[in-house]
Parts: sequence; C-alpha cells; structure tokens
Amino acid sequence: MPENKLAAHNEFQLVKNDPGYILYQPYNSEENKSLIANFVRQKALAFCPYYFVEKSGKGSVTFFYPNEQLCGYKNILHGGFIASMLDEALAFGIFGNFPSRLGVTFNLDVTYVAPSICGHLYKIVCNTTKIEGRKGWISGELYRLADNEEPALCAKASGLFVEPSKINLEKHL
Repeated sequence: MPENKLAAHNEFQLVKNDPGYILYQPYNSEENKSLIANFVRQKALAFCPYYFVEKSGKGSVTFFYPNEQLCGYKNILHGGFIASMLDEALAFGIFGNFPSRLGVTFNLDVTYVAPSICGHLYKIVCNTTKIEGRKGWISGELYRLADNEEPALCAKASGLFVEPSKINLEKHL
C-alpha cells in the first residue's frame, strides 16, 4: 500500500509533524476537474498528493506516488507529467505570498537530471527565491525516495508566477 509506505517514511513524518507547515489535499473533491485531480480519480496517482506549504511563504514540500499509467517509456515517468507535478508544487509554494493567494505560471524551466521510475514515492522541495509586487520566483527539486537509500535527485525546476490583477481575476472566477 503506497499510502501506508508514505505514512511510515521518515521524510514524510518530519514534515507532517512540523507546525510550520499547513497540509493541503485539494484534489480529493469530485468537483475539482484539474489535471492532477483526474490523475487521482483514474488511480494514475496511488493517492492524492500531499502538499505541505510553509506558513512563512518560503516554500512547500509535496509527496506523491505515480503508477505505471504515467510512464512514457518502459517504467520511466513521462516528462510532461513530471513538469506538471513540479508546476503544481511550485505554485503551492509561491501562492501564499500573493494577497489573493492565486496566481498563474508565467515561466517554467525544468531540467531532468536522472530517470524518474514509476512505482516509487517522490518528494518535491520548493523554495521561494524572490517576491516583487505581483511576481514571485521559486525553485524546486524532485527526489525519488527509495527504501534504505538517500533521496535521488531526478529533476530541478524554477518558475515565475504572477498574481492576476483584480480586474482579470474577477473576469475568470
């Protein structure tokens, strides 16, 4: 059971028990029609990702477990899925810095460092680097968590997120 494996993992326990983080799991709702919510409903993700957001606005830590439906080639996770998860984790880490707590991805850069294998736990660690008005810059790293091994760096990302102006925000909500 992947979720039981996560619950027992030391890295998860450290973040879960840290009072400096708030847990979000927004994709459990049937009303949520986002890409990640669809992956959860289709069981392509073994459980709804755990997004731990720092109360200080400095970043986030995300845990997830992708199944073989998300492979691009022979048990290797599809790069587009990896980019999507990094985008989501970066967004959760930066949005708390905006008064509306909403934003859009303006730019996302992803560097793939090592193969990401299906059927493993993963952790994304994100750190806010700069806030300037309605703009926020953040970076993150994706790690594979394997039993009895050091976390393996699989990908790095950096992004620029922008809080929509009030006029644009009201038009789309």
